[in-house]
Amino acid sequence: YSASSVWGNQHSDTSIYLDNITRILDRLLDGYDNRLRPGFGGPVTEVKTDIFVTSFGPVSDVEMV
Repeated sequence: YSASSVWGNQHSDTSIYLDNITRILDRLLDGYDNRLRPGFGGPVTEVKTDIFVTSFGPVSDVEMV
């Protein structure tokens, strides 16, 4: 048995999969203007986030102005 007969044509399968994803995203974004915020003309969209700091570089009180 050859690898291609056992596993199929993965390159072709991947290409078809990526084409499908591209088509779906193109349809979702059809008519979308990225220069405008979502909901333009309506109420402001409030976004909240948390930031977790895992490390902090050296702090020098001499260089703080």
